[in-house]
Amino acid sequence: MPDLQSVWFATASLQFVNNIVLTNPNPFADEGFEVSAMDPGVGDRVVKALMDQRVEYCNVLGMPLIRAASGYPLKFVASFQNSGWELWTRPEITALKQLEGKTIGRTSPYPRERLNSALAAAGVDPDSVSEGPFIPLDAAGINSVVEGVVDGALIMAPVSSIAREAGLVSPYNLNLAGHSAAYGLMTTEQMLAENRDQVKRFLRATLRSSRELQTDRDLAYQLVARQGVAERFIDQALDSTLPYLNPTGELSETTQHRWIETAKTILGLDEKIPLQRVFDFSILAELAAED
Repeated sequence: MPDLQSVWFATASLQFVNNIVLTNPNPFADEGFEVSAMDPGVGDRVVKALMDQRVEYCNVLGMPLIRAASGYPLKFVASFQNSGWELWTRPEITALKQLEGKTIGRTSPYPRERLNSALAAAGVDPDSVSEGPFIPLDAAGINSVVEGVVDGALIMAPVSSIAREAGLVSPYNLNLAGHSAAYGLMTTEQMLAENRDQVKRFLRATLRSSRELQTDRDLAYQLVARQGVAERFIDQALDSTLPYLNPTGELSETTQHRWIETAKTILGLDEKIPLQRVFDFSILAELAAED
């Protein structure tokens, strides 16, 4: 076998279950890649890792999407998980109505926007649920809820398993709010212009990996264990992840528009932002045409 090309992606946590879509070795090796994960930090540190070419891709959507909407040369090219964010709270909070006047940890604005919609539907003014300090998506973040620093937090697997063990409860799963991709691929416009074939092969491997993991739980289990997730958490984490993997890579236009509107609110922009500024599904369309 010829030497594999080293490719890196940025993630918000090296233990996130969803990383296995990109670290599943065989689909990527068959396309000529050896893939590694990097945790550069959150927010603009992910954007900087992309712009500095320390990574070719990221699966973190918050700040990269916002910067793409503001004009940074970044593009969202595929979704590979349709949901995954869950609200976990102190045990006495068992319904969204009880969040009024409470505080949740600050996190990505996209799951928070979905939660705001659910709060409004439950008769709660979203502005009455304040944001506390940033909550890391790990055991330390769960301790912030347990110790009362905040009343709840939006988290993902495997941290949701840690929350359950710590006695927290989940009064709301954001999957109930409709298609809200939790994970996807973003890259730079330079990659798309200068390394289009590489991006195409990487996307092909990503979609194949999603299909494999949904049908081969043993493989998924082994890959999560390899990330260092405690064995007692793995099955629960897979139950919260595998059903929501997206082997087509598609993202509805409704969600695309909603994400852009969220970015505009954060950036304080009134201008109309075309979908093409943020999203480029041309390679995904080429792959679909080949099937």
